[in-house]
Amino acid sequence: MIIGICGFGNSGASAVLDYLRGFEGIGIFEAAEFQILHQADGICDLKYHLTGSRDRIACSAAVKRFIRLQEKGRFAANMRKLIGGKYDEWYKAYIGEIAPLSWQGITSAYDPPDIGKKKNVGFGAKVQAALNKILYSINSRWNFPPKSTKYFSIMTEEEFDEITKRYMAKLLGLLGCTADISVIDMLFSVTNPTQGMEFFDDARAIVVVRDPRDNFVTAQLHPEDSRFMPNDSVEKFCEYYRRLMMFAKESENVSVIQYEDLIYKYEETTERIKKLLGLEGRPPHEFEFYIPTYSKRYTRRENLYKENEAAVKYITEHLGEYLYDFDSAVSPEDDAELMKLIEANKSEYKGYNLK
Repeated sequence: MIIGICGFGNSGASAVLDYLRGFEGIGIFEAAEFQILHQADGICDLKYHLTGSRDRIACSAAVKRFIRLQEKGRFAANMRKLIGGKYDEWYKAYIGEIAPLSWQGITSAYDPPDIGKKKNVGFGAKVQAALNKILYSINSRWNFPPKSTKYFSIMTEEEFDEITKRYMAKLLGLLGCTADISVIDMLFSVTNPTQGMEFFDDARAIVVVRDPRDNFVTAQLHPEDSRFMPNDSVEKFCEYYRRLMMFAKESENVSVIQYEDLIYKYEETTERIKKLLGLEGRPPHEFEFYIPTYSKRYTRRENLYKENEAAVKYITEHLGEYLYDFDSAVSPEDDAELMKLIEANKSEYKGYNLK
């Protein structure tokens, strides 16, 4: 079983990862955010062009963009740090099956400009066209304009899914993700977590959401980790957050977990997580990596950082339906049975939920 942990950014997804570390036999992969499926020009985009759009020119461009992503993208760079040249062997073999037909062709006016060389325009284009006719008539073997690799691959969804499923299994094997339950950070898109599940025999997703006030304040405190968010404008942040939450929906293979519930409703929330994963009993190493009393310090942050008071007030007024009811929440320190378990089992904190 493959489990993708998804978060909006600063939403506390690491708390779920920490909780799952307490189980034996679960493999946790978080050496890099695993975004190859849903990132721009990634596998899901490739699938759309090869099996959905099936436009022959767009298909070639999509394959080229995917290759460029593997040559220059951050995910690929992280993979090379982990498995070296085996990653290049992996993605080249994958392309060889996804797009087996390729040839050297002349750059077309219909090729997207970002995947080819800069095109002449205006008078320069007319001069180039005239030269082309002359040179082609003299010797068609002359490489002018420069030739580039063209790809052609249109196929059914079933064909694409079968090939990709095999190659995803190979990549996870190279990374050592071979446990019966393998948990992978950011495997699926937080706003469309079922997309890409078809590439695995058994996949589930846990989407973690957080009170928008704490989400915004945390983004202010850690701007280096929040560049993808509109954290310079509370108005834009509210629209951003609302749009994300529109798609945070439960389904058969997706659970939406409120970060605060893992603290203030620990037993109930961890039961939901275990049900999704088919787990029973308490984790053998419970409270070794995740401690709700420790994570509590990362809630109600607006009370600690008054410089964000105006922004917090704005969020309270405009995102009221998403605010966590802290006033009615039962603090973990007030749960006598839970505190007994924590005190009996906790050790030096080893978790990653630090913001």
